[in-house]
Amino acid sequence: MKASLVLTFLVLAGAGLLGWHNQTRIESARATKHTLEQRATREAIAKPAANEHHDDRRPEVDGKALAAEVIAAGDKPLDHEKTGRELALLDEKGMQAFIDGIFAATPLDDKKRANLVMKLMGTALTDRPRASLSLFEKFRTAGGTVDYHEAATLVHGALEQLAIEDASSALEWLRDKGGKLPDIINEAARFKVLSTVAASDPQRAFREIGNLGIPHPQDAIGAIMRAGNTPAQRLAVIAALRGHLATLPDERKKKEQSDAALAHLAQSAVYGGDKVAKEWIVAAKFTPTEMQAFAKAISERSSDPKEIGGWVECLSSAGAEIFSGQPVQRMISHWTRNDYRAAGEWLLGTPDGPAKQAAVRAYAETVAHYEPEVAE
Repeated sequence: MKASLVLTFLVLAGAGLLGWHNQTRIESARATKHTLEQRATREAIAKPAANEHHDDRRPEVDGKALAAEVIAAGDKPLDHEKTGRELALLDEKGMQAFIDGIFAATPLDDKKRANLVMKLMGTALTDRPRASLSLFEKFRTAGGTVDYHEAATLVHGALEQLAIEDASSALEWLRDKGGKLPDIINEAARFKVLSTVAASDPQRAFREIGNLGIPHPQDAIGAIMRAGNTPAQRLAVIAALRGHLATLPDERKKKEQSDAALAHLAQSAVYGGDKVAKEWIVAAKFTPTEMQAFAKAISERSSDPKEIGGWVECLSSAGAEIFSGQPVQRMISHWTRNDYRAAGEWLLGTPDGPAKQAAVRAYAETVAHYEPEVAE
């Protein structure tokens, strides 16, 4: 009897526990549903009734009416969130109706129309790059005039943001619309998109070079090589470069593009500093030819004597040679000419090895021209 009572108690307790868990799940689901409904209300998305067929289409916005509303606001501040959301909901036809409404408004002259479009791009559409680019393209196609510098800043920024959000859409927009706006969609805009794409997918960036109307591949490659800041991104870009070069049958072009690419990489590396470069340069496993080009570019760009010691250590650790005529040897000579005491102190603190011995020779040869007694 006692055993059956215990068993019954356990069964009932288990059922109660299960019921408690189920109730907890139900309450959690209700809370989640309530949160989603609140979000839907904020986004002005109608919640369908229980028996109503669900419609995935975007809510319709009347482009012409929206234009009239924006124009009627005049100098009064707009609700940027609401206006931006409604502009983003316009399809191609709706955005064209919005532009037609702006051009049909008699209170607006050319300057006011341009100011209105620039204002919308810089406020209501600042985080909606697709709508921003659509608005600008249709405005210019309709004959709208803009200030070049302001328009370029806004359009290039929108393209960069779109490339971050959706690389395919940004590249497609460049291919389809870029040719219609040659004064704004220039090489700088294309380079910005390529560099942004390369930060996450450098292989794709290399594949797109021939599709974006860039006349000089070396310039496009430079934009790709400057992409990314982390060691992983640097290494991915270098690997993608090697893959791209492997597809080139012409050895002369391959050498030209390789040297140009490594020069751009060096320029970016100098900007980041030798301490950052040390985090990835050894793992890059430069070939002797690659190291020669990279070190040469570093030696030409690292002119601050205070930085040369760090770069010499960085490059020599990655396999750069410090023999006569080599870029690193020239860096040491340059440093010695500018501050032989600092260069000498650095040499005293550098561990012994072939690199130090070669550096000492470069130091002594340079000092001998100015201070023979020091060289001895």
